[in-house]
Amino acid sequence: MTTNIKQLKKGQLIRFGDHKHEVLGDYLDCSGFLGEVVEMNTNIDDQFGNLLEINIKLKSNTYANDLHEWDNCLIFNFPDDEDMYDDVKVTI
Repeated sequence: MTTNIKQLKKGQLIRFGDHKHEVLGDYLDCSGFLGEVVEMNTNIDDQFGNLLEINIKLKSNTYANDLHEWDNCLIFNFPDDEDMYDDVKVTI
C-alpha cells in the first residue's frame, strides 16, 4: 500500500519511492531504500501550531557515514520540511 509519509505509524517497515533527502547541503538518493519508522513525535505548540517529526532508520548502510549523527535515520520535520517533503510517498 502506498501512502504519504505523514500517514505512517511507529514500527512500520517502508520502502521509499523516488526520494532524495537533504543532509547538511548534500542530497542522498534513497530511492527504493527500506526503512523502519522508529520515531513519530507529534507536539502541539501554541506558538507554532502542530509539529510532526518522523525518524526513519534505513536498513541499508549506504549512507551510514553521512547519517552517523542521526543513527542512520532520515528525519522529516513538518511543517518546516513541507516545501521539500510534503509529497513523499512510501510503500508499507
